[in-house]
Amino acid sequence: PQPPTIEAQPSATTGPIAVLPGATGSLRSPIIDFTPENLTVQVGDTITWENEDAAPHTSTSGVSPDKDGIWDSPAMNTGGLLQFHF
Repeated sequence: PQPPTIEAQPSATTGPIAVLPGATGSLRSPIIDFTPENLTVQVGDTITWENEDAAPHTSTSGVSPDKDGIWDSPAMNTGGLLQFHF
């Protein structure tokens, strides 16, 4: 099955991706595998998250504990994918 896709309005804004203490996993794109402190994407880019942890995780925009409402994924189980098109 295809991973869920969430669409956002075009924006040239960049922002941090926070990995909270105790969380593990990676952020994958078709080109490179990395876990960034900051990630800059261009309008039109699609980012894919894959949950490689044993516990379910979500991907939520904003800085904890505040959500900015751009995206908030459902829980991804082990091996689950989420795509977000910027």
